[in-house]
Amino acid sequence: PYEGRIPQIMINNNRIHVTFTEIAGGNTDTQFVHYVTCSIASGDTNCTDVDNWTSFGAVSGQVLGANDSSPYSVISSLTTIGNCTLTYYHGTLGDNTT
Repeated sequence: PYEGRIPQIMINNNRIHVTFTEIAGGNTDTQFVHYVTCSIASGDTNCTDVDNWTSFGAVSGQVLGANDSSPYSVISSLTTIGNCTLTYYHGTLGDNTT
């Protein structure tokens, strides 16, 4: 029932990009979408070490609530336009505009 918790992973421009949904305290009305990235360019550090990842925190910018039917959690996706990485999400309730 927690489809959004499955991370979305993309490799682009010598970087691994990952988004995932945090369901705070198991409450489907308290969710955040997070984005992290790590360089895989030649000579860069190893992405198996958590300290080598850059976190942008809760990119959703606010608490999100999810549907009361599938999906029960906010689902995020990644895409790129040129050198820009974009994350978007769906399955939210209310007027979430961030």
